[in-house]
Amino acid sequence: MQFNEGSTLITETDVQLEAGKEYAFTYLQEGSVGMFWLEDASLTVRLYGVSGKPIRLYAENNVVSFTDLREYTK
Repeated sequence: MQFNEGSTLITETDVQLEAGKEYAFTYLQEGSVGMFWLEDASLTVRLYGVSGKPIRLYAENNVVSFTDLREYTK
């Protein structure tokens, strides 16, 4: 996971993904704490100053298609 438009690495983990397979993920942001789950991997991060700002998802050097995205806000 990167911050500051991708210039600052804040957390990472290796996950082996199969080409052509669909994966479900969940991302929750509550105040300064972000939690990301994908299959058996999870990341937790604390980001200060992000409350009320957009979260962006991207894939670097990969091809990703996001479908059925849902956003829930208070």
